Amino acid sequence: MIIRGKEKWKEVIEAQKQSGLTIKKYCNDNPICISSFYKQKALILDEENIFCFQTASMEPKQVERRTA
Repeated sequence: MIIRGKEKWKEVIEAQKQSGLTIKKYCNDNPICISSFYKQKALILDEENIFCFQTASMEPKQVERRTA
């Protein structure tokens, strides 16, 4: 099976998750090259993680100390 395009790969990866099958079993059942599946999954995750970072404040935070 030839899968072209990022959106199509996202659909395939989501279908594998929803199937409950291992990646190996899903790929064997749906003639998909396992190494291509892993490569595309990694590329998509890397791309999505680029937008997950938040700006962190470097200012010290004052913490209230409790005494027992």
